[in-house]
Amino acid sequence: MSIRFYNSISSETKDFEFNCTGSASLGARKSVGKIKVVLSSLHRVITLSDNLIQILNSDNLQFIPNIKLKNIITFAVSNKFTQGASIDMCASTKRNKLQIYRIDRTNINLINEISVQDPIISIGMDEFGVLACSKTTYFAYKSNLNSDRRSTDSLQTIFTLQDPSIMACFTTITPGEYLLNGPNIGITTTLAGTSERAPIMFITQPNDFIYSHPYLIVLVKDYIHIYSYLDDQLKQQMPLKNCQTLINIPQRNTNTMLINTKDSIYLLESLSINQQIDQLLDTYRLQEALTLAESNCSSIEQRRTNSLILSTKKRIGLIEFNALNV
Repeated sequence: MSIRFYNSISSETKDFEFNCTGSASLGARKSVGKIKVVLSSLHRVITLSDNLIQILNSDNLQFIPNIKLKNIITFAVSNKFTQGASIDMCASTKRNKLQIYRIDRTNINLINEISVQDPIISIGMDEFGVLACSKTTYFAYKSNLNSDRRSTDSLQTIFTLQDPSIMACFTTITPGEYLLNGPNIGITTTLAGTSERAPIMFITQPNDFIYSHPYLIVLVKDYIHIYSYLDDQLKQQMPLKNCQTLINIPQRNTNTMLINTKDSIYLLESLSINQQIDQLLDTYRLQEALTLAESNCSSIEQRRTNSLILSTKKRIGLIEFNALNV
């Protein structure tokens, strides 16, 4: 099985052309299960195929020698770089272990190993720690690098699903805050298992979802549902059969996602925040427009000087004033 890197070019008709810029054979029998590109100072591509992790140089797609991990189910990479151009990675193994590694330019070192009862099928990792789930249970782990490498006392059960038909999945809202899939609800939690936010009520039980501010993209049978995380309301339904994977692509001004079915790959783009606010104001959804503008500022102090919030408030004032004079 091989991997290929592409550049994409958009046209006036919103169709996309892809040009292959490089390829490499992984030498595995099965398809690639997961790829993570770590640019910044490392320039690495981490691949998982046939339960084998291999690491390549992203500049030339050459293998980094002597770095392979066997019997891996899935993995996640932290969004925080450590000193000396290294990054932490968490992997689950077929031997019911959760392992944390530190990767630098030439080596991969085991930092912590935690035993679990059931195989971990999904992992999220950030500077606060690790969130993971088996088919029925969600776990949290706060790494303590000063503890014994084979520690088992830091794994915490967050939530257990009683219905085996519900697929365990989660998405990161902000670093340290996550949304878990429950019985027709989305449960917000921290690694401590606490949250002041009320659950999101889903119209249909999700199979998977991903957060892309300020929206929650939800995969249900034959549809993509789009919820606003600001008011928990369903905003849009898109028919799409046999959808398998949702991937978020971080962008500065827009939200972009890749969605794939058995035979097609779709690019889902949201309107810019300014365009969304324009539409809300045009339809007299004034408070929703202001809430959307304010959601892009993390502190009350920033909201007092943010140009988008100030201009939105002025436009709302003019709209309300004109409505009084009708």
